[in-house]
Amino acid sequence: MRVASFLSLLSVVAALPTFTTTASEDGVSIVERDVSVVAVRTASEDSSPNAPAIMARTVLLDQTYGWPADKVVAGTYTFQTIVTNLNNGNFGVEWWWSGAANWPDVELTITSSTGASLFTVRGGRDTSTHGTSEIAQTGDQFRIVFDSV
Repeated sequence: MRVASFLSLLSVVAALPTFTTTASEDGVSIVERDVSVVAVRTASEDSSPNAPAIMARTVLLDQTYGWPADKVVAGTYTFQTIVTNLNNGNFGVEWWWSGAANWPDVELTITSSTGASLFTVRGGRDTSTHGTSEIAQTGDQFRIVFDSV
């Protein structure tokens, strides 16, 4: 055990950097380093991770569909929906939120091709995780948007 301890101590000492300085007459040692400028960068060339940047906000899914004869299935990793033709001019909307506890909430918005809002719901860990609704056909198409909130 003593040999192992001695070798461990020896390896630590060998790993430490050694500084050799020449002692002056008054016993004060000064370490000199080169501090000259290597390169000058302009502000526009700053590529550090902390540099300010403007990024466009994107939605998780933004898709336009024609009103289906049967059904349309759309979704993301955490939010899924099925729009089903009820054959009476209306469509059923069934949705599920299946994200993990640390995933953000997701908002589902369905609008018509005329821009009218048909359905909006928010799914997440603190809100509902499943639901159904019914919407009326308006216009020729509808748009499904999933957005993290």
